[in-house]
Amino acid sequence: MSPAQIDSDTVVVLHPARPRVLEELDHSARLTFVEIGSPAEDNPNLLDLLEKSARFLDQRRAMAGIAEALHMSGISSYSSLNARAAEVLTLARRLTRLDPVAVLLSDASFVELARRTAPSKRRDELPSGYFESLVRAVRSLLEVCPIHDLVRIGEAVNRQDLGHRCRLSYDWLQAFARRNASQDNAARHVAGRLYAEGTLSLDEAASLLLLPQWDVVAWFEEHGYARDLDVIRLQETERASRLDRVRSNRLKRGGQPVVDLALVAKEVVATQRIEDVDARPWVPLPPQS
Repeated sequence: MSPAQIDSDTVVVLHPARPRVLEELDHSARLTFVEIGSPAEDNPNLLDLLEKSARFLDQRRAMAGIAEALHMSGISSYSSLNARAAEVLTLARRLTRLDPVAVLLSDASFVELARRTAPSKRRDELPSGYFESLVRAVRSLLEVCPIHDLVRIGEAVNRQDLGHRCRLSYDWLQAFARRNASQDNAARHVAGRLYAEGTLSLDEAASLLLLPQWDVVAWFEEHGYARDLDVIRLQETERASRLDRVRSNRLKRGGQPVVDLALVAKEVVATQRIEDVDARPWVPLPPQS
């Protein structure tokens, strides 16, 4: 998408939200979450509350992703943002794993609120301290969001898809807050971003951070550093090469199993990720060569 293809509404939602926007959104969300906390038998509008919650959590995820993209890109002015809008959108999509502009534009009331609180055309600098204030707002939201109740309501009204949608955005926001609350582990954050972009392998990240691979994976996941499908999708040549190596290995073994302790450790950790049991304390480190 080139700057010429970006319409006025897209520009509006790409701009950092003004404090008044965040305040109004947070107030609305808190009212919704208080209602969700009511007993199910006393609340006939659970489906409507669930839909509002899913929409709001997706919206906050989109806003946070755009803000993080701006922060990572070092953009500090509206003119620079307008010129690099396509770059910001691409990065925000990768960070959030959804289309943040489409999410925000789908809510007419949000677009209208953003228009009403748009910055003066005479000012070019982005609001100072905006990103830090958004991180604090997300942390505050996570404290009041009744995520377990939302998932339970999804099951009760047979809309597990909405409950799952709430869970996905909640987990994303939790990872966002963790990775941006502090940069004490700057090397890990740099490695996480490079890993997510596909420019740093897991082996390289583990060597760089002086950690076992499974601990690196656990930290990356906790802080939301994950690869898009486009990053992990194999090219046909690489797929053919890997299959050839598998075939050669099987022929060389003659059908006999070969125990590889490093592979066993990886399988155990992969299984615990599926079953949500932390197996790392029971996985012995492979012998040092």
